[in-house]
Amino acid sequence: MKTATYTVMFTDIQDFTERTSRQTRAQNSRLLRLHDALLLPVIEGFRGRRVKSIGDAYLVIFDSATRALACGAAIQDRLYEFNRRAPEEDRLQVKVALSAGEVRLERGDVFGAPVNTASRVEALARGGEVIFSESVLLLAEGQHFPVEALGSRELRGIPGPTLLYRLRPQEEGQREGGPFGGAALAALELPPLRSEDLGRLGRPAWAQPLVVAAVAIAALGSYAVFSWF
Repeated sequence: MKTATYTVMFTDIQDFTERTSRQTRAQNSRLLRLHDALLLPVIEGFRGRRVKSIGDAYLVIFDSATRALACGAAIQDRLYEFNRRAPEEDRLQVKVALSAGEVRLERGDVFGAPVNTASRVEALARGGEVIFSESVLLLAEGQHFPVEALGSRELRGIPGPTLLYRLRPQEEGQREGGPFGGAALAALELPPLRSEDLGRLGRPAWAQPLVVAAVAIAALGSYAVFSWF
């Protein structure tokens, strides 16, 4: 049995079930393709490993809590910039939740208390937020982003109270680079994604990892500038 210390991330589209219940199958597919095109290059750029997708949700692990937090901020900044230009039917609000600790790696999956905690924290988050347990704060270099305490919560199936925090977004009138300033996203040098670009992203499923990998490799040149890499 292999164990290791990782930061676990869950992402989830806000109101996905209600939203897709009003859509056609083609519209559902388009929404998920947009979601993948927006999030996967950011996750790969911060060296996150997507363990699996659960409907519209991702389970991702990072070997650095600092990069995991930076990834959460970059995801929200990328979505913010996309939503500013996209038609209403294409806009996405995603919840990001993190926890950290020793996990068990088996058969291509990941198990353990940090996975369970991150899942419970995700249920408390709202679209646009990055919420995380104290374990992440203790492992990360927190000076990169302002953090605010949310207090302790009793989480179902988790013994004892869990101290929760979130990245503090900038005020509405100060969001030129996105709610979290845009620095983490800028480090990846990703081209903006527009709704009208989605047609070229309609590749077979086997090709998508190659596209994401190419973007991540292109981003590696900027890593040395930022200490969270």
